[in-house]
Amino acid sequence: EAQFKDSFRLAHYHRCTINRVPYSQNGSTHVDWIPRTDRRGEVTDWTTFDSNLGGLLDGSWFKDNPRAGVPVHVLYMPHYEGYPLDFRQHYKAPGVSMESGNRENATRHHVLAPPVQEALGPDYQAAFVRNVEAFRKHFQEKGWNRTMFEMYQNCKGTTWGYSLWTMDEPYKTADWAALNFWAGLWREGVDDPALRTPAWYRDHFHKGGVAAMGRTRPTMVYRGDVSRSKYQGSYCNGLMNVLYGGGNPRRLRRLRHMMPGIVYTYGSANAISHSDWESAAWCLRAYCNFQDGVLPWQSLGKEWSLWHGDKSGSGNALIIDTGAAGFGHAVAALRVHALRRGQQDCELLRLLQIKKGWSRDHIRLLVSQRVPIESKHQVSDAASAVRFKTLTSQGFVELKEGVLAMLEE
Repeated sequence: EAQFKDSFRLAHYHRCTINRVPYSQNGSTHVDWIPRTDRRGEVTDWTTFDSNLGGLLDGSWFKDNPRAGVPVHVLYMPHYEGYPLDFRQHYKAPGVSMESGNRENATRHHVLAPPVQEALGPDYQAAFVRNVEAFRKHFQEKGWNRTMFEMYQNCKGTTWGYSLWTMDEPYKTADWAALNFWAGLWREGVDDPALRTPAWYRDHFHKGGVAAMGRTRPTMVYRGDVSRSKYQGSYCNGLMNVLYGGGNPRRLRRLRHMMPGIVYTYGSANAISHSDWESAAWCLRAYCNFQDGVLPWQSLGKEWSLWHGDKSGSGNALIIDTGAAGFGHAVAALRVHALRRGQQDCELLRLLQIKKGWSRDHIRLLVSQRVPIESKHQVSDAASAVRFKTLTSQGFVELKEGVLAMLEE
């Protein structure tokens, strides 16, 4: 519990947010992140959920931080194929085995299975919608209207894992169809037509996020992780509100307007052998490409990270539980400071954009005079770090001083 609270407080202090997926890719839902439900998926007791997460959502855990009382910007919901009911207990696909880890069965499923809305019975679908409605009503009663709640499906396909589709980083038509099915159930339970209008997203940008929008209802969005954005096309228009993506920035920009939605980029912060300015530049690059944030795919580290740094292939150790070393449950790596610097620079650029009536294309031309943001991923189709050719601290200083001078004009 101490590590949980301290890590969230530390991230909040540095103007960041921890995104914890509250279930595993083997279909195990984390019991500390859900209310008690009965066999039909009906919520019977909110005590555990409110006790464990209420301080994040009312801001009370952050009373000693610079933005005292501001709740977390975003929180993952527990909803996926396995919550509130296990889809495998309700899924009917003749001739298809539910066995995981069988590549032949994966092929048979995609060829023989009926559309997911036909294979999953009405009891499952109705239970899912009712459960989402219960969350919405509970959040409304609590006044938790300043956080963006995201439904995100992170499970993989039948070659391994719990799901029968590749929900995280989809690449087949059947994957998109499954995502849209659950997105449709989510949308029905949320019942928030404003989220399908471009005006809502413009308001979100100009006011600076959900916490500042003064909404009188909770904001519950459907979010997707799309590493292969070239395959998405118009599949998710009107269903996907937030996209964490990779690939061509122009394609992501187009998807942002088509859905409509908010687009973030995911990957990794810089390796410890590279300049921390790369993580700050990653934020600037995202903003100039019409994206509103960055997400390292992994951020929590163990005690060994103090002495050995990141373990190859395991993401970034950005917030470290120092364990027996005795430095505390949550110690920030310098890359967290770099992400905060990048985030604050983007805030200034947003204010300049609003004041001048500029587009982000204007902002990109301005930023590139001092910070070269042309870059490439180490691996184009993976959550890898972005590499930059030439970065200097002087360039960042001059950029910030110049933007501040223009804001003061």
